Amino acid sequence: MGIIVAKIIVWLDRRLQRIRRADSVMEDFVAISTILLTYSLTEVVNGYGFLAVFVAGIVAQRSYRDPEKPLAQLEFIERIEKLLEIGTILLLGSILLVKPIMTHAFQSLTVIVLLFLVIRPLGAWISTMGKGSAHSSRRQMDVRTRLLFGWFGIRGVGSLYYLAYAFGNGLKDELGEQIAWITYSTIVVSVIIHGISSTPLMNWYERDVAIANPNRKSANSTIDEFE
Repeated sequence: MGIIVAKIIVWLDRRLQRIRRADSVMEDFVAISTILLTYSLTEVVNGYGFLAVFVAGIVAQRSYRDPEKPLAQLEFIERIEKLLEIGTILLLGSILLVKPIMTHAFQSLTVIVLLFLVIRPLGAWISTMGKGSAHSSRRQMDVRTRLLFGWFGIRGVGSLYYLAYAFGNGLKDELGEQIAWITYSTIVVSVIIHGISSTPLMNWYERDVAIANPNRKSANSTIDEFE
């Protein structure tokens, strides 16, 4: 579905552009329509909408001959994403309660430590094994870059998506409440710790890694690509 929907939208966009050129604002909404249509149509056929949107993004980006066009759409989508992410975090903050957080504090702390210090870093390290630099497939990715990949996360919106998916497929009662509060606590801690550490780590990366290797991408673009 990700391939089919993206190909159809790109094909229609090209045909319509021959008839009448669309302004940049309307072009941005083409990206929004690709996301919404792909997700909704994939769910209709009982597919995995989250993954289909990811595939559609890759297909759409590689289907345009003008490299600036998908980049412009990406910037617009990132702004929308940040706004929705802020809204989601604010909504999450409004439903937090001290008592259930303290009740599941030990389980939450265990999950947080494992995710932040073991699962995420190990997964990122394995995922980047053998990956070359941006301009040479023979050179290995800088160790500091790989460590930076392993630190950033957890994406709160993604976690809430999977939690909602689990609730929609039978998760309930005491177990559902426990998993929900562990998820909420993990997101809150991630927002605080990763939020505080992002600026000094980015400054360190740009100063000591990116400048020392001028052919590398910037830290923000590299991290965003990996995410």
